[in-house]
Amino acid sequence: MSRIYLDACAIIYFIEAGGPFHAAVVSRILQIQSDPNSRLLTSRLSCLECRIHPIRHRDDELLATYNSIFNTSRLILIGISDAVIERATTLR
Repeated sequence: MSRIYLDACAIIYFIEAGGPFHAAVVSRILQIQSDPNSRLLTSRLSCLECRIHPIRHRDDELLATYNSIFNTSRLILIGISDAVIERATTLR
């Protein structure tokens, strides 16, 4: 079983098909998806970071895409305390 941690930047490259690393991120994610026992990992902070732009710009379609990614069973969200999330949101 493989596990790959995705930072918010990698998730954004994957979803928004931008940046110089899009192809590399897609390739790695497809490798993981081909193995039913493999998982992707990210933090709740990445969830916050990825959703800021679509919320700020009222892009409901992009927000729904991010929400669907963060709710897939093959993605493990690593917990961060609520206090940290709230503080990070305030700082952003």
